[in-house]
Amino acid sequence: IDSIKWLAKGGIEGKQHASLLVNFTSVEAADRAIFHGMYADRHCVVHKYVPPPPQCYNCQKFGHFSASCREKGKPVCGRCAGPHELKNC
Repeated sequence: IDSIKWLAKGGIEGKQHASLLVNFTSVEAADRAIFHGMYADRHCVVHKYVPPPPQCYNCQKFGHFSASCREKGKPVCGRCAGPHELKNC
């Protein structure tokens, strides 16, 4: 194992379940962990991490960032989906 970190941004206090991101030193070691699982106080199921797609903070769509948004000048609020920027909600 090369490194381990929690995926939860706000910490794990008060949570019954949480996810870890484990970086392995080799593809073979990662494949073994995915196939057999790991033991960390109890048996843990292991899945390959697939990062979420980027989300645009202008139009709120997935697959691109606001710097390359085709909907410039047409913001969509991330809170209420209204036709304004989040800071104006």
